[in-house]
This record gives sequence, C-alpha cells and structure tokens, in this order.
Amino acid sequence: LSGQGATSSWNLFFGAILNLMEIYFPCKLQRCGKKWPKKCNTGSWYSPELHELKNHVMTLHTIANCTKSPVDKQAYITARNQYKSAIRDAKKSTNEHFIDTSGNKTKAAWQVVKSLTGSSSSQSVISPSLEEFTTFYGGMVEELRQKIPSAATSADVLLKKIPRPNVCFRWKSVTTDEVLRILIRLKPSKSKDIYFMSNDFIKSVADVIVFPLTECINRCLLEGTFPEQLKISKVIPIFKKGNREDT
Repeated sequence: LSGQGATSSWNLFFGAILNLMEIYFPCKLQRCGKKWPKKCNTGSWYSPELHELKNHVMTLHTIANCTKSPVDKQAYITARNQYKSAIRDAKKSTNEHFIDTSGNKTKAAWQVVKSLTGSSSSQSVISPSLEEFTTFYGGMVEELRQKIPSAATSADVLLKKIPRPNVCFRWKSVTTDEVLRILIRLKPSKSKDIYFMSNDFIKSVADVIVFPLTECINRCLLEGTFPEQLKISKVIPIFKKGNREDT
C-alpha cells in the first residue's frame, strides 16, 4: 500500500480479501429441498431385548433364504411381525413416559404428535421482488413527506442565524490497537453482507487484517474519502406478524 492514495489503497486491500475468499470459500450451489422437522427427544426406546430380537429375525431370514423351506419362511415372518409389534410397544411406552414426566403434558403430547406425523408449523416464505420492495417504501416516504407541514422559515435563513463555532474539527489518526479492539468487540453474527462477509468472519481474521486496514482508514481520514464498496448495503425484510400475503 506504500505510495497509494486512499481509494487505491482500499481497492487493493479489499480486492485481496475478496480474492482469498474466492479461493478458500468458493460459492457452491445447493438444491433447496424440503426440511423435515426435527424429531422430539422423548428418550431411548431401543432396548437390548429389541436388539437381540432383531438379530434373531435376521438369522431366520438368512435360514429361509438358504433352505427355501416354507416352514422356515413362516418362522421368519412370525418373528418379524413380533419384532415390529415390540417396536411399536416400546415407542408407545417411551412416549407415554415422556408425557407423564413432563411439566407441561399438553405441550409434550403435541411434540410427540408432530414428531410422529412430521408436521411443521413453518409457513412458506414469500419474498417480495426488488421492484415491490422499492415501490412500497418509496411510496411510504413520499406519503410521510406530504404530511409534514411546511416550515414558516426557510432553512437558509435558519442557517445564517447559527453562529460559526470557533473550534475546528479535525480527524485524528487511529492506531492498530484501537482498530483491533473495535474488531474484537464486534457483535457475534453470522449474517452476511453483499460480499458474503460476516462479523464472525471479520473477528476470526482481525489480527491478520488489522495493519493494512488501519493504514486504509488513516488514508481515508486524511483525504476525506469514503470507500465506494462500503456505500452498498443489503436490506433483508423480516416478517413480524399479520398475513404474509397481505400487501
């Protein structure tokens, strides 16, 4: 970064980070499939007795396949049905014990029902398009602006009445210790920006980037320049309440 201006220094520094991320954290396409709800932990129902019974069923299955005898096949079917029945009884007994020993029996019962049926209370996510999002909030700002009454005095007149301060404001260079302290104190978050960087990622590489980052910050302060890359943000609308389809 030696001999570079604020803009060039930041472009080199930020570009190096993006290139390294592309090498070590390449983007991968994933298929969006249905997410099945997690099974509630009602306890372990698979007992040693069931394990022994399963081994017995597998042994009879092997014998029936080898001998091709109808008698052996029937013995296997009978043992298999007994094993399935024992599994149902074990699950039922475990679920009953989970509900009886729970502090909230109604909630525990619904947890068991949802676990067995695979039902989920999550609703489909409806993502508004960029045009819809911009139009909605742009129209809201214009509506609020029209409701604000006009001021009796113009802004130019008010500004002329404000006395000019005698104290001059000047930027002060920052140190690597100050920058590192700020990076470490970032709130832990895995939420990514448009460059796929998160607070957790920045904190994990803070000791590596602190020196060039400090140099870039000081040059920006000296030249009064703000990096173009940091002027872009990502807005994520989060649904709170009401009807998701109500626009």
